[in-house]
Amino acid sequence: PQARVVTNMEHLNTLQKEEHMEDATPMPELQHNLRLIVDLAEANIKQTDAKVFQEKDTVVILGKEQERLRAEVDKRATQLAHVEEIEDIILRCK
Repeated sequence: PQARVVTNMEHLNTLQKEEHMEDATPMPELQHNLRLIVDLAEANIKQTDAKVFQEKDTVVILGKEQERLRAEVDKRATQLAHVEEIEDIILRCK
């Protein structure tokens, strides 16, 4: 289909009827453009959904890593407290 410029909305239906008498599809250019817009919007939604899923997965992974690191910090703090306790005992023995 060829692109056309309509300068007066009153002539829109007239032009359509004249150009597409044999074509049963009304305004095929418009339908094509709308289908293209819908397809692009659908692709954008799918891409955004994939990003959201990935971000949720990342949040879960980072949460588990945070828990692991907190446990490691607690373990190291306990070890440090024991070493300081041993150091105090050694200094008292001198």
